Amino acid sequence: MAAVTKFSYLKELVGPKVKTAIDGVPFTTEGYQRAKNILKSKYGQMSEIVNAYVQNIMALPVITGSHPRKIHEFYEKVLFNVQSLETLGKLTEINGYVRMSIDKLQGIRGDLVRTDDN
Repeated sequence: MAAVTKFSYLKELVGPKVKTAIDGVPFTTEGYQRAKNILKSKYGQMSEIVNAYVQNIMALPVITGSHPRKIHEFYEKVLFNVQSLETLGKLTEINGYVRMSIDKLQGIRGDLVRTDDN
C-alpha cells in the first residue's frame, strides 16, 4: 500500500486531539514518515502503553452472580487487552494479575467447577 494511502487511513483513524499533532504535515510519502515519527515520539512510550492495558485489566468490575452478558463483556475486555499486550510482546507483564482477574468472577467460579454429583 502506498505511503500516502496509509497516511490517509492514519488521519481517518486517529481522534481529533491526536490529529491536530499531524494536521500541518504535508500529504506526501515524506509527510507520512514525519507524521509517524511525531506520533511515536508523542504517544509511543511503551511503558505507558503497557501500563494502560494493565490498568484496563485491573479496572474490570467484580461479577457477582451468573449474568451471561456481563461475563461476556468481561471476557471481551480481558481478551482485547491480553491480545494487545501479546502483540506488543509484553504479555508477561500481566502474569501476576491472572489470579486477581479470576477473583473478579466470583459469581461463576463455583459454576465452572463440576463435581460427579452435578
